[in-house]
Amino acid sequence: MLLFLLKKVLQLVFVLLVVSFLTFLMLDQLEGDVVDVRCGLGCTPEQRDELRVEYGLDQPIPVQYGKWLQNLVVDRDLGASGVNGVPVSESLGDKLPVTLFLVVYSQVIALGIGLLLGTASARKPAGRIDRISSVIAGLAISIPNYVFAFIVILLFAVTFPIFKVTATDVNIEVLLPDVGAQLSNFGSNLYLLLLPAICLALAELAVYARLLRNDLIATLQEDYVTMARAKGLPARQIMWRHAFRPSTFSLATVAGINMGRLIGGTIIVEAIFAINGMGLYVVQSINQRDSIPLQGAVLVIATAYVLINFTVDLLYAFLDPRIRDARATA
Repeated sequence: MLLFLLKKVLQLVFVLLVVSFLTFLMLDQLEGDVVDVRCGLGCTPEQRDELRVEYGLDQPIPVQYGKWLQNLVVDRDLGASGVNGVPVSESLGDKLPVTLFLVVYSQVIALGIGLLLGTASARKPAGRIDRISSVIAGLAISIPNYVFAFIVILLFAVTFPIFKVTATDVNIEVLLPDVGAQLSNFGSNLYLLLLPAICLALAELAVYARLLRNDLIATLQEDYVTMARAKGLPARQIMWRHAFRPSTFSLATVAGINMGRLIGGTIIVEAIFAINGMGLYVVQSINQRDSIPLQGAVLVIATAYVLINFTVDLLYAFLDPRIRDARATA
C-alpha cells in the first residue's frame, strides 16, 4: 500500500511539473502581455522595457519558470497579479471555494437524478421509463451547457423571473458566527447557484444514468444474482444489496474524473452567470493578459484533477473487494 501511495505521489508531482511548464510555454505564444495592458498607448519604449524587466518578461521561459517554481516550493508564493498587484494565492483562496461549491452542487444533482433514472431503467430494459430516459439522455448530451445556460436564463430569469440572471452575490464562508447564519448563507448559495448547477449537471446525469443502467443490466445477469433469485430474495433486495454496489465501479471512475474536469469546465458557465469563482478569474486574467494569475489557476485546476483521480483509485478498494484482497495478498 505504501508503494502504491508513493507511486501516485510521484505521478502527481510529474504531472503538475509538466502541466505548469507547458502552461508557461503556451502563455508565451499569446499575443501581448501584462505590459501591454499596463501601458496601453501611453508608455515610451524605455518605460515598456523597464516594466518587462520588473515582471521578468525579458528573461527566457525556462528562467521565468525556474523562478516561479522556486517561489512556489520555497516560499509557497504563487506571485501577484501584474494588473492590480493582488497576491494570486489570496484571490484563489476567495474564488476556489465558490467553484468547488458549484461543482459539488452540480454533481449531487447529476448523481441523484442519474442514479434514479439508471436503476429505474435497469429494472425493465426497453420499458417506458427506459425509453424516456434514453430520450432525455440524448437531448442532454446534445445540448452544450453554455447553450442550455441561455435557455434556462430566458425561461426562469426573464420570462418567469424566479431566479436572478447573475450569481454575483454568492458568498462561501467556511465559518460563520452562528448556526443560523451558516444555514441562511448555505440556503442563499443553493438558490443563487441552482441554475448554473443544473446547466453543469445536465450532460453528466445523462452519462451517469446510461452508464449505471448498462452496468446494472450486466450485473443482474451474473450467476450470483441468479442464485439470489433462486433463493427467493425480493427484487428490491437483489437490486440494492447484491447488484447496485458492484455496478457503481465504472460510475465512480467517471464521476471522479468529471469532478476534476468540471473544476476547469465551469469557466464558460461562471462567466455567463457572473459567478465570482475560478472560471471568471481565468477569463478576466486572459482578457487582461495577466499570466501569473492564469498560471496559478491552471496549477490549482491540475492539482485538483490529479488529487481527485488519486481519491478514486483509493475508492476502488472499497467498491470492489477483489482489488482490496489483491492488495492485501500482494
